[in-house]
Amino acid sequence: MPTDAPQGVAQPAWIRSFISLRHEMDEWIAASLPVHSRVPYLGIHDEGAFAASFLCHYQLTRDPAILDFARYLRGEFARWAQDHFVHGFAPRGEVHHQTEIFTTFLLRLWHVDPDDQTAELILDAAEHLGNWVPGIPAWYDWDSDRFLGWHLGTCETQDEGFEVADHFRLIQLALGAYLISEDDRYLDLSRRWVTRWAGAIVEAEDEPPNVRFQGTPSVSHPLIETARGSQHAGSGRLGLIEPFVAAGAIDVFLDLYQLTGDALFANAARVLCAPLVEDIADPYSNPPGVLLQRYRLESADTSFDAQVGTALAGVSQEDSGKLVMMLEEPAEGPVRGIGKRSDMIRWAYREDDGLLRPEESPSPSALMLAYQISGSDAYAARALNLAASRLRLARPALTDGRLHGCSGRSVAAVASGHGRDSGYGNVTGSLYPLAYGAVKFVGQERPAVKLLPDGGGLPAEAAALTRRNPVVPPTVALYKDGQLLPVTS
Repeated sequence: MPTDAPQGVAQPAWIRSFISLRHEMDEWIAASLPVHSRVPYLGIHDEGAFAASFLCHYQLTRDPAILDFARYLRGEFARWAQDHFVHGFAPRGEVHHQTEIFTTFLLRLWHVDPDDQTAELILDAAEHLGNWVPGIPAWYDWDSDRFLGWHLGTCETQDEGFEVADHFRLIQLALGAYLISEDDRYLDLSRRWVTRWAGAIVEAEDEPPNVRFQGTPSVSHPLIETARGSQHAGSGRLGLIEPFVAAGAIDVFLDLYQLTGDALFANAARVLCAPLVEDIADPYSNPPGVLLQRYRLESADTSFDAQVGTALAGVSQEDSGKLVMMLEEPAEGPVRGIGKRSDMIRWAYREDDGLLRPEESPSPSALMLAYQISGSDAYAARALNLAASRLRLARPALTDGRLHGCSGRSVAAVASGHGRDSGYGNVTGSLYPLAYGAVKFVGQERPAVKLLPDGGGLPAEAAALTRRNPVVPPTVALYKDGQLLPVTS
């Protein structure tokens, strides 16, 4: 039987950090829901993105208020779409912005709480992917397995002769439609299109192409640069990889590897993951830790572990002063690295002498990965503590992020990332992978373990620490009712 910690033995630091971060999320959500439940859908392309971490948090807490709000926002979007969309999608637009309400919100909601209305909204958009609706301009060329252009809508499509990483957003939509409908046409299209890209990436290896042409492009060079995300991506190999990360391509490759078992998709994911190791210690780079963890779990390839361990060795477990949140004048031009925006928040510490020292700690998701590899719960405690401290500063100072879900300056950006993070922020990159072993699958984090036998929510003063490694079952330490006990998954 589990027992309380022996008298005089300190409670592990990860428990305190977990409960602190859990409380910050609880309080943010409790304050936000009554406000946003009174606001009708405004018609902003990324309006649902701010609630991404809410749905992850629901999987931890089972708080019914979160689902009530998500259903409300879904219903408001459906009413708005009746007047502004044509046959379930934007009449004119492009694949970067017009897909975001589906991939950042509706797919997440369907995974967490599948129902007919959410499914119908997703399918109404997805059925245009393969030209399956009469009277709608073609989006896809089945002879060459390519999408015709970056601008695709239900009333207007431009055959622009090029594809970019952003087109992986359409495949996220297609795979979601496949899970909902079990209609093989969505999987077939996804497999055919992604196979072309996977082959090109594996063949190129060190310089994967993030734009591909069909004949001579019919558009100007500046539009192609905009479509491939050049205003965000820096130079070098990381600059080539960055648009794929922002568009969710690595997750798509691993989704298809899960669904089909085709090793080509895992190999393509590996090529894109390899440069992420270079960025693992960057304080402002959240996606690498989560993506490398997903890759190592699903491919059983641990060849990056030693490099990660070396890069993260000797991380300080203590803050050297008071945490400071900084908003700087946005940088001109792209910011080098993965998961960066020119308007992102910076962090620093005010030391005893009053000077500011820039943040040097790796991101919470990198520290989460260090725990998964090493088993040292000091990494987990540091990850959770960083995320809690940042959220604590952000909540009273910033807007929730509903008006611009891709912005780097919102509470949502701190929690679940901005427009270049692909949903991986300080909280989604640490709390949920550590709590229930979450990795993303077709747009939403999927728990690996059931923390309580009845599948209910984790109590507010409880904490869980899940370690996942390839092949072996997860191990879970559960702190509940003042006791620390193991959980068999």
